[in-house]
Amino acid sequence: AVVIGINNYANEAIADLNYCVNDARAFRDYLSRQQDFFKSVNIKEFLNQQATTAKITEALPNASPFGLWLVLFPLWVKNKISIE
Repeated sequence: AVVIGINNYANEAIADLNYCVNDARAFRDYLSRQQDFFKSVNIKEFLNQQATTAKITEALPNASPFGLWLVLFPLWVKNKISIE
């Protein structure tokens, strides 16, 4: 599994968020407790500035020995968006 949580984006045009890192950590902890079910849980976690394209794409091929990927990328919208 690749778990991504970004509260603070490098692009200043994107507003900082509050809960994505906490949600990612909670999901990582949940997966870690599932050892009986998965036998071997391979979790890669990338938070804030660690979540680079290079690191994520490098981690994906090794995320699962079964060819099944689970990518959690929590995203909270901070500002209301209106479409006119």
